[in-house]
Amino acid sequence: SSDLCMESFGSPLNCYFQRFGSAFPDTDVHFGSVGSFFRNEPVEGSFETGPPYVKETMDRMAVRLDKLLAASNRPLSFIVFVPDWYVFYLLRIFS
Repeated sequence: SSDLCMESFGSPLNCYFQRFGSAFPDTDVHFGSVGSFFRNEPVEGSFETGPPYVKETMDRMAVRLDKLLAASNRPLSFIVFVPDWYVFYLLRIFS
């Protein structure tokens, strides 16, 4: 299914979906957080992924997405929102 089911990086203040990944799962769990994107292990579904625009975080996200996609044999997709300067950087890495 291509229906988005969750945000990978969110907070109770800016989430659209009932479930979201967040940086503070200890407090955000009461509002629908499933924990950190970097600890979540999705194997199926479609996820909106808009990390903080910090190069190190986006680097970790890119490596994590690559591993998650390679490990899943089920329908799994991520719609990723990053600034345009980072897209050119990713193309150099994954090309």
